[in-house]
Amino acid sequence: MKQKKSGQSFYQAHHVAMVEKILRVSKRLLLQKGFSALSMDEIANKVGLSRQRLYCYFRGIDPIIYEIQIADMSQFIAAMKDAYRPTISLAPEERLHRIIDAAFAYQDARSEDFLFTSDFDTFYRARRKGLNDYRSRYEKTFNDQEFNQMLFQLFAEGQKSGAFRH
Repeated sequence: MKQKKSGQSFYQAHHVAMVEKILRVSKRLLLQKGFSALSMDEIANKVGLSRQRLYCYFRGIDPIIYEIQIADMSQFIAAMKDAYRPTISLAPEERLHRIIDAAFAYQDARSEDFLFTSDFDTFYRARRKGLNDYRSRYEKTFNDQEFNQMLFQLFAEGQKSGAFRH
C-alpha cells in the first residue's frame, strides 16, 4: 500500500489503494479479454473482494473503464508537460522535435496505455451512450488547457519565425 498522505486516515489510504488496485487489475483483464467480455464478478474475484464490496468502489464496469482512461490520459499529458518545460529556451522546431520524441518514448515505455486508449476510443467510447459525468471528465482531461496553451504558443512562435509553414 502507498504511504498515506498527511491528514489522511487509514480508511482513506486503504480506499485509495484499493481503487488503484481495482483499476490496475481491471485494465489488465480488459486488455486480455476486451471490453465486452469482462464482468464485475471476475474483477471482484481477481482483486479479492466480494461483488457487493466491489460495488462500494465502482457502480459498474463503465465507471472503471472511464477511470482507467482518465488516469492514463492524465499521466500522458503530465509527461508531455514535463518534457516540454525544459525546452522553453530552444528554437520552436527543436522544441517540437523534443516533444514528439518524448511522446514516442512514453509510448514505448507504456505501450499498454496506448493499446488501452486505442481500444477505448475505437470500440468503447463511441458505442456507449450516457455516462455524461465521466465523458465530461475525460474530455476535460484530454483537452488540458495548460498543455493546449503550450502547444498553441509553440506553433505560433514557429509560424512567426518561419520555422513552421502556415
